[in-house]
Amino acid sequence: MIDLAHARLDALLADAHGCELLEDTFVWLAHRGSWDRAAKQLGIHRHSLKLRVETVARSLSMSLDNFSDRAQLWSMLQSLDFGARQSRVRSIVG
Repeated sequence: MIDLAHARLDALLADAHGCELLEDTFVWLAHRGSWDRAAKQLGIHRHSLKLRVETVARSLSMSLDNFSDRAQLWSMLQSLDFGARQSRVRSIVG
């Protein structure tokens, strides 16, 4: 899974803005797709979060409205220990 994650996410991970987008998407996924709770944790408006998540989805050619794509992205981020590496991601309330 780590090889797949690197292959799919390296373009975003190589860029500071891309890393931030992935971080925001990680928080959204950790909140089970709750725009309000994830936006509150990130300190941004839910519409801003939605645009960021949509940007990630487009760049990965995924539909994050689709459970299997959300699960695949979550698995990739987890395999890279993404949550532990990100500075803004703190304890996720589930």
